[in-house]
Amino acid sequence: MGTILLPYRPRQAWLKSFGLALSIAAALLAAVMALVGFPALSGLGALAACLLALAAMVRPETLRLPYRLWNKLARHYAAAARIWLLGTCFYFVFPVVGRAGSSLGLAPSPSATSHWVPRETRPAITYTSQHRTGAAEAPCGGWIRTFVSWAARSGNFWAIFLLPFLILLSALQPEEEEAFPSNIYTLF
Repeated sequence: MGTILLPYRPRQAWLKSFGLALSIAAALLAAVMALVGFPALSGLGALAACLLALAAMVRPETLRLPYRLWNKLARHYAAAARIWLLGTCFYFVFPVVGRAGSSLGLAPSPSATSHWVPRETRPAITYTSQHRTGAAEAPCGGWIRTFVSWAARSGNFWAIFLLPFLILLSALQPEEEEAFPSNIYTLF
């Protein structure tokens, strides 16, 4: 799943593809301006598209400044959009979907000593990858297919409605290396 942030130190090929993508965007904008009825602006858009494509192919290093500017703007946008999306999820989506989903059974246990429910475990060989269900099976489809199959197997079909929000959150997540891994937890 890609993000809107680009790699920090671009290679020549990445600068070329960035310039070509910008030229395609400028050409599409010029076409829209021509359809709307602004021929002068469409001509400027077409000229900008040609110049960006030429710069991308001949001197891609001239696109370092627009590349850095894109990353700076994208980083600010992603931070703000992530806050709004998390707020929407926590205060609107999760409460509504949670009411439609499975309930949390907190009835006293028959032994009245613990609420612990033992989990079905798999052989240790299957824990080499969280996406595998058997030793010989290869992961296929990534986390989305695993999430949907879990929702179907467990009867939690309501969780599928959370999928668009999870995809948006993963797209807005910066892919910077951190000093410590953020996805490690400890069981006490």
